[in-house]
Amino acid sequence: MIGIYGGTFDPPHLGHYSMMTQALDALPISRLHLIPAAVPAHRPQPMASAAHRLAMVQLLAETDDRLLADDCELKRDKPSYTVDTLRSFRAQYHDEQLVFFLGQDSFVSLPTWDEWQVLASLCCFAVFPREGSELPSRELLNVVGEAADITGKAVGWQWVKIVPFDISATAIRRQLTVELRSAEDLDDYLHPSTQRYIVENKLYAPSRS
Repeated sequence: MIGIYGGTFDPPHLGHYSMMTQALDALPISRLHLIPAAVPAHRPQPMASAAHRLAMVQLLAETDDRLLADDCELKRDKPSYTVDTLRSFRAQYHDEQLVFFLGQDSFVSLPTWDEWQVLASLCCFAVFPREGSELPSRELLNVVGEAADITGKAVGWQWVKIVPFDISATAIRRQLTVELRSAEDLDDYLHPSTQRYIVENKLYAPSRS
């Protein structure tokens, strides 16, 4: 079972790290690919460069042999569409079960994604519940079915219950660029390796806001 977890990771924070480790505990994943987006199709552009975001993800990946920082989307000179990523994974890993991890808010918005019905035929979805998010629509369930154990399946979805971690990259960037806090002070939000990297490379400096 190969897991896929994407995001801008601008910067990667302990919320991301918590979801990574809990995902590895929840399902028999042999490898979890952490994929920084190059040019997000539906979000503002990242503040940190692709190279810096990949480097920070690589540092987190060093904490567990099952984690792999994957630059497949950074190699594309175009917006990052998940369907393209999953097509490339399916072509490369013909016989492997692919599991795409995402939050409940992203899952319920799947009908707005590019070629979302094709996307649903390429992988299983492991969905992290988020308090206050909408429930899946009938339009979505008609394509992906009802929630069920996905172990050993090619398609479908299931909830992956996790301990929530209330922080966002947006909030962290605000603390660094607006509130002028140092990454060294954000022990509750950033992994030590991420803190060091941000400080050493002077990322998210106020002058860049």
